[in-house]
Amino acid sequence: MPRGYTGDWDRMNRRYYDEGYDDGYRDGYEYGKAEMKDKMMRSGGRESMRRVRSRGKRRKPARSKPRKLSKWQQFVKTNAKKKEFRFRNGKVNLKKLGVAYRKKQRGRK
Repeated sequence: MPRGYTGDWDRMNRRYYDEGYDDGYRDGYEYGKAEMKDKMMRSGGRESMRRVRSRGKRRKPARSKPRKLSKWQQFVKTNAKKKEFRFRNGKVNLKKLGVAYRKKQRGRK
């Protein structure tokens, strides 16, 4: 037989495997459902409620004031509207802004 040939025998085995897998999956699912039902009956329905409450984490309160902007963000915010840092179509020229920012930093040192 040529290599890689999948004959009737392979198809039959594949089908049996698939059917067995599906049966096992169904059985496991049913078993899990029955077990959960037993737990609920024994605890009077409190079991699931207890688990849900304990799983929740406390949320951090929202920040009351915004974070401080970095030096670069402040520079962009103040200079982005200036004509010298804009292209003709109105977009911000970040490359030119970056050069100006580094020159400004160099002057401080």
